[in-house]
Amino acid sequence: MATDPVIEDIKSKLDIVDIIGSYITLKRSGTNYKGLCPFHGEKTPSFMVNRERQIYRCFGCGEAGDMFQFVMKQENVDFPNALRILADRAGVILPEKNKSGGKKSNGIEKSSLFTVNSLATKFFHQVLIEHKLGKEALDYLHKRGVTDQSIKDFVIGYAPPQNMAMQSVLQKYGMSQAMIRAAGAPERFRDRIMFPFRDVIGQVVGFSGRALHDQMPKYLNTSETELFHKNRYLYGLYEAKKNISAQEKIVLVEGQLDLIMAHQVGTNYAVATSGTALTHDHLRVMRRYSDTLTLALDGDTAGQKATERAISLALEHEFTISVVGIPTGSDPGEMIANSPEAWHNALAQPMPVIDWLLLYFFPEMHKPSSEELNRIFTTIFSYIALQKENVSQTYHLQQLAIRLGIKDERVINNAFREWLDKQKSPATKTDKENEHSTTDMGDDLKRERNIIGLLFLHPEFLVYEPLYLEDKDFTNASYAKLYRLIKNWYNETTTKTPDDLIRHVTASLPKTAEQSLQKLLFDVQTSSDALGDDQLLQEYTYLIQSIRQRLRDERIQSFATLIAQAEANKDRSRMLELMQQMQDTLKQKEFHAKENP
Repeated sequence: MATDPVIEDIKSKLDIVDIIGSYITLKRSGTNYKGLCPFHGEKTPSFMVNRERQIYRCFGCGEAGDMFQFVMKQENVDFPNALRILADRAGVILPEKNKSGGKKSNGIEKSSLFTVNSLATKFFHQVLIEHKLGKEALDYLHKRGVTDQSIKDFVIGYAPPQNMAMQSVLQKYGMSQAMIRAAGAPERFRDRIMFPFRDVIGQVVGFSGRALHDQMPKYLNTSETELFHKNRYLYGLYEAKKNISAQEKIVLVEGQLDLIMAHQVGTNYAVATSGTALTHDHLRVMRRYSDTLTLALDGDTAGQKATERAISLALEHEFTISVVGIPTGSDPGEMIANSPEAWHNALAQPMPVIDWLLLYFFPEMHKPSSEELNRIFTTIFSYIALQKENVSQTYHLQQLAIRLGIKDERVINNAFREWLDKQKSPATKTDKENEHSTTDMGDDLKRERNIIGLLFLHPEFLVYEPLYLEDKDFTNASYAKLYRLIKNWYNETTTKTPDDLIRHVTASLPKTAEQSLQKLLFDVQTSSDALGDDQLLQEYTYLIQSIRQRLRDERIQSFATLIAQAEANKDRSRMLELMQQMQDTLKQKEFHAKENP
């Protein structure tokens, strides 16, 4: 392990906000920064980073630590490798005894694999831009519209037909055959344009080689290694991550040239799957940065099938999805090369998912018959059902009704419910019925009661901004009053112990309310005795998020009613305005009662 001076030197030159911000999107929240936790799935940010103390903590899953612990957890490496990664970022030269990282089972250090790939990247790039062997590849890139600046930014290279020179270069720098094989054997690429795969901190983990002539396969990727896993790697994420944070959305394309062309014309928040089918792991990585996804896959038959599959997968991860219309038989790279303006126009007005699915499955349909309607319902309902929130399902059903010209939305709602019933077994139906045997109002009262009880035990929970509520967010006036008393007491007093809080609130209540308060405190204390502080905070977080979900549902339902009224009045302008507001609301993360329309 490194000596304390080395660690302190690294910490003095790095900021934990910048380090964590290179992996996930962080937004300022008072004196802290917050974002979606990369270590567990969540919709409401509960991951906090404190710049002053240089620490992070997730109030959802309990993960906490400093920049070293974050990198160890995020990169799945031990401390020596986390030390090396951060030392490289800080420009700190490690003493020899600290340079070795964790070892694989075959005894090869991970740092050696990075070195092999770094040397190979420099070799390929130099051949492309400086050697006559790379001239044809360079001409091809220029013909496709790739600029010299992009070639430099993405460190594009060329592997010559006879690649023995690379072997000599790697051996010259002390790389053994075992190290080269473990890194993915970059010397095996022949006569290919080379695109380095960089991780989120810029280290090369592998390559994709595009055949310059008639070689098969057209694209060849590094095989699976300790560093490279194709099912979760996204090309261009290193270059795009900060722009994704600024734009709050991601554009997904298929190939490296599509990605590079998109970045050249300002769509620098695009990433690519690099010829690999989209996976749940890809989506989990993207979800750390944004929950808004625009699909811009190829316009041929295979690309349309890939888009349909991507929609299905992305809905499971609760993305807000739209689709860019790519000309038939073309791809984003070609579209951009032919007309950057057409690309920007298509990107500015992407198609809603339901519209795209209808055009994809029923391209010739105008006025559907009853039989065609049944086919549509069966096909589209399976996608709507993947929406995990009832309000999202309601919105997409309304979109479907509008697209099909169905004025009475009850027709399509009833059809959807009947379809859902057919998908469920009797046992599943019974479970659902039991699940909803308690009214929503009863559930809310229980949640509000437990929130108040937990605040009496831990009034410091109030300071966590992701868990903040307004008085108006409570349905019960008594609990709203207690919440207001607790909040005012916390803001005005210097001694913030639970006993002081109980005395203050008791003195503010009428005698008739004291007994109810004592029972509430007894119930919460009894049920909490076996739980630690972290578990209580997790429970409090869950309760707050449940209240916010109810507020969100109420607001969406208000929009649904107003949209129906506008449609009945044939007020298309008002209907489109409300639909846009509804879409914006679906993207929001925090809701309070005062925001309802």
